[in-house]
Order: sequence, then structure tokens, then C-alpha cells
Amino acid sequence: MKEFLNGSTKNMMVAVDQFTDMGTAQLLRSKELIRLITGDNEKASPEILGIFNYNFDFTHKITVVTTSGKCKMHNKFMSIDGLSLMTGSPNLTWSAYNNNIECSIIFQNNSELTNLYSTYFDYIIKDPKDNGEIIKQLRLFHERQGKELNICLAPIVNVKEFIKENIEGAREILINMFLISRANSPSTDIIAGLEKAAKNGASIKIRVDAQQYHDPQNGSFMRPALHFLKKNKNIKIYKVGMKNGGLFHDKLLLIIKNNGDKIVILGSAGFTKSVQNNLNYENMIAIKNNDTIFEYYKRHFDGIQKNGMIKSVKLLS
Repeated sequence: MKEFLNGSTKNMMVAVDQFTDMGTAQLLRSKELIRLITGDNEKASPEILGIFNYNFDFTHKITVVTTSGKCKMHNKFMSIDGLSLMTGSPNLTWSAYNNNIECSIIFQNNSELTNLYSTYFDYIIKDPKDNGEIIKQLRLFHERQGKELNICLAPIVNVKEFIKENIEGAREILINMFLISRANSPSTDIIAGLEKAAKNGASIKIRVDAQQYHDPQNGSFMRPALHFLKKNKNIKIYKVGMKNGGLFHDKLLLIIKNNGDKIVILGSAGFTKSVQNNLNYENMIAIKNNDTIFEYYKRHFDGIQKNGMIKSVKLLS
């Protein structure tokens, strides 16, 4: 991520849930033009906000998106000069750089994709009811690039429906997911979709963060969802314990369909209740039938067991 930020770029657009790394703030402050969205105030330290507000001018604009307690501005994406886009699971935190398991992707020289995210950026900081332009841009993008890339920009596109559509007809599903829970309508949520896929013969492997699984609050949502899934013999669930206080913070799906199609899905969204109830600002990208990208993330998935930051990987009994 720091390599992406460190380039000779002058203009950047950044949307991130948590921003607490002072070095990154100083780096961004040196750019000529920054447009920055961060989450509620507790997700960005006063020192971070101060760097951008000090000697404020019209070339550095920071917007703190305040949401209700039930939803979040949970995106993590950045663009450079209107040409390159990075999106994935990492926040702008020291832990994301050093202690966590994260994944992201960079698209270079795709101005249409970057412009789509710029329109989404404007949608977030303006009246959310005014969604006509982002809906139009999504439709046009999918008409041109939909065979290679499918974009989910919540709440315009519901993450729950996006995931369920992509896992339909799968023979193998590999998932790294920080948090998993049920939606308000469990019969139609992602968990139900995974159980249906397993009943239809799909082999499913799921890894979650062990600390969240055992956490009194988050675990009370995760454990029922995961124990429901583990009843199916085609579903194996693993708890990943991290060293040094790190988080297993991936949001990644690898899907192989019965017809041979291969799909990589990654982005900001976990399988949480608020995500599935379509309350959050989130983004996910599905990359279709690109063997190079699929094999890259398959190596990431397979390499978790040997990663030096991992303390343990235990099958949920």
C-alpha cells in the first residue's frame, strides 16, 4: 500500500474507515490535491485530522462521514490521478501494514473504473438519496467491462445479493472473512446461500478471525452463523489466531463454478449483519476468468498456514 501512496502522483482520492497512521497522513499531506473521506471521528485520531486542517486550503479537503450507530462508512479505496485504483480490506493503520492479514488489488490505467469510484465518492459525501448518476455510471460500466469486472457499490448494490449471485452454481468456494453473522432475514442471507451451495455439492472452506469468534460481542453473532454452516459435511470452518495482536482481516472469496468459470471477490465488506441488511457504505469487486489474478490470490489463500504472522489455524469442532 505504501508503494501505491509513495509514487509521483499529485492528485489522490481516498475513502477509508479507519485512519490512524501518522506517517501516511504526512505523506498524503505532501500531495498537491487530496480528497479524503474517513469514518466517524473515533476512527481518525485528532492528530490525523489536524494535519489536514492545519493551514487549510482548497486543495486538501477532508470529510468525516457521520453515520448512525447501525451503519458505517466502511470503504477502503484510493485512486491516483484519475487513472489507477486500489481497493481491498486494509485501513490506513499501522497494524494493517505490519500485523494483519489483508488483501487488496490495484487496477492501473483504467480511467473508467476510477471515474466510477469517483462518482461513488461524490455520492457518499452528498445527499445519498440523489443516486441517479451513480446508478447510470454502474450500468454503463457493466455494459462495457461486465465480462471481466463486476462492481458492487453499497448501498446502491446490495452486498448480500452480489455475493449470493456469484456463488450460485459453484463447485468450490474458498473464503477468508474477518466477521460473519446472519442478516435480519436469515432464510435469504449469505449464510443461507452458502448452505444451499453446499447442499448442491459445493466444497466450501471458510477461515475467520479467532479473536472475533471468541469475542463476547462479535462472537455472539459469529458462533450461531458458523455452527449452522458446519452441520454440512461439505463445509469446513477454521479459526485463525494471529500473533502480536494482529487481525485476520481479509475479505476474500475464490469461486470455481460448475461450468469452469473462476471468480475472485475482494473489497471492504465482511459478512456482518449491517452489511447484509444493506446499511453500510461498502465496495466489492468480482474479477472473472483471469487465471493470473485467480492463481495469485489462491497462493495467498493457500499460504496462510505457513504465514509467519499466524499463531494457529484450528478446525471448528
